[in-house]
Amino acid sequence: MLSNLSWAHAWEEHVVPTELFFKERVGDADNFRRMYAMFSARHLPDALQSDIGSMDGLSAVWNPPLELNVWMGTPTMTTPAHFDWVHNFYTQIVGRKRFIIMKPEEGLNKLYPFTFLHPSARQSRVDFFSLNEREKFPEFKNLQTYEVVLEPGDVLYIPPFYWHHVSVAGDDVSVSLSTHSDSHQTRVRGSLLRTAEVFWGHVLKSVGFSWTLAEKVSALQYFVTEVCGSEKNAHRMLSHMISTRWEQMELDDGVDGLKELIDEASSAFPSEQDVVEAWERVRRSDVMGSAYDGSLEEQMSAFADEKRKELEPFKEERGAHGIILGEFIEYISSQIIGSLS
Repeated sequence: MLSNLSWAHAWEEHVVPTELFFKERVGDADNFRRMYAMFSARHLPDALQSDIGSMDGLSAVWNPPLELNVWMGTPTMTTPAHFDWVHNFYTQIVGRKRFIIMKPEEGLNKLYPFTFLHPSARQSRVDFFSLNEREKFPEFKNLQTYEVVLEPGDVLYIPPFYWHHVSVAGDDVSVSLSTHSDSHQTRVRGSLLRTAEVFWGHVLKSVGFSWTLAEKVSALQYFVTEVCGSEKNAHRMLSHMISTRWEQMELDDGVDGLKELIDEASSAFPSEQDVVEAWERVRRSDVMGSAYDGSLEEQMSAFADEKRKELEPFKEERGAHGIILGEFIEYISSQIIGSLS
């Protein structure tokens, strides 16, 4: 558990007149500022909303739009590579935008995403335009990408979990409209997190608040193994999360003294022998009033089996499965052991 973390934004927020926003030009070197604005299209004046009209045709089948957002960016403005949980139909209105698109497994394995509990969750740590990134993130050089430039009137469909790095192309301000609609992945994710909160909230309230750190780690270790289906699968999953997410935590420039805090937290972790002995005490815990029967070990097994079956359909989509399972593991860890932020 890392405490006393303070994360600094890498940007500033200002109120800027629209007229000034549209006057920004790269050639004005002394005064040029990279700026972007994002807001719901529902906040536009009525006259402009009537120009947009219904966007139901730009949504996934049987899923009405959840969000309709306006994006405005000055020349060279860039959004880091990231993914969304939802279906995204991206319409270019003014100016041009360049998209670099990656499959879910490409981003998961080679873009070194922030942990899911980080304020920049769903984003890559890699600066695409920095030559130094190849040393810090060695797999980045093997990234396979698709590239497209949107002109006014173009619409790009971005499926759930597909990573995209977006930048304003050319010398003009860009105005775009993104239409988000619900996805099956979003619903499964929501179910996983809601039911985990209920189950572990009940367990911790019943017995877990008195657990030592070794006992908490033992419960987490058992549950993660059950969710993954075997010790081998759990080891493979956790090793991947460590190499692509957690090992890079100390590179976060937004947190002062993060490396020292990580070292301090690591030194306080219990030994493997302590965890094994703690599990013998934890597994027999009697948790009353749960939706599951038996000892805590049996209840954890039943709950983990349910969640593993919910994740089963995503196994063919390797990147999607890894993203959802990874977030679930981090969420459970934060509940049992403590938040990382």
